[in-house]
Amino acid sequence: MTSDEMRQMLQKQVDSKVYWGASKREIIEWLNEKHRLTGDEVEKIHSLALKSRARAIRQRAVITLVFSLIGIVVFIAYLLFQWKGQFVVVGQAVVAMWILGGLSIAAFFRSIVEFVSGVKSGPID
Repeated sequence: MTSDEMRQMLQKQVDSKVYWGASKREIIEWLNEKHRLTGDEVEKIHSLALKSRARAIRQRAVITLVFSLIGIVVFIAYLLFQWKGQFVVVGQAVVAMWILGGLSIAAFFRSIVEFVSGVKSGPID
């Protein structure tokens, strides 16, 4: 392997560790023990991994935003349909629609926060 290929492979490994929530201390210790890297090189590798994680979080947040908006639109359409028809349906379908609306709204706001900040607790699934 060339030096550039080794560096890319190492960066991918550190990216994976950061994706799964490894602390900076764990990564520094791992790079010191396994690859004998210290100082600025470790900082550079770690900062690139953090940027990669933030980019992945933002990409997933956009997907969640799209699906939550679809859920919100369906919920609002359901409410408007009942309001315009001047009737109220009671039953399991109504409960399911309210749950869909509530979950969609919660996912929408959570995704906005993740998109703006690029931060998410825990691993990226």
